[in-house]
Amino acid sequence: MKRSEFRVEFIKNTRRLRVKAGYGEAKEFAGYLGIPYATYAKYETRSLLPHYLIPKFCQLVHIPIKNLYDVGPKKIKERHMLLAAAS
Repeated sequence: MKRSEFRVEFIKNTRRLRVKAGYGEAKEFAGYLGIPYATYAKYETRSLLPHYLIPKFCQLVHIPIKNLYDVGPKKIKERHMLLAAAS
């Protein structure tokens, strides 16, 4: 998985996890995260969640942080490759 593909899948995963956890409205979820709706909306459409929001996001959707990065096929191996390339 290329870095751009990972980005797209991660952004899709953000929305999917919110909905799966029972938060129907992104505006409501943004409030739980303590950020403006407009800011959160971009995390479901074009930008990755910033690092400081990841623990709170995962807490709200009831998943371990590592599961947030599980996107697409061969998730774990590719995640490690991306992290190594970013270093």
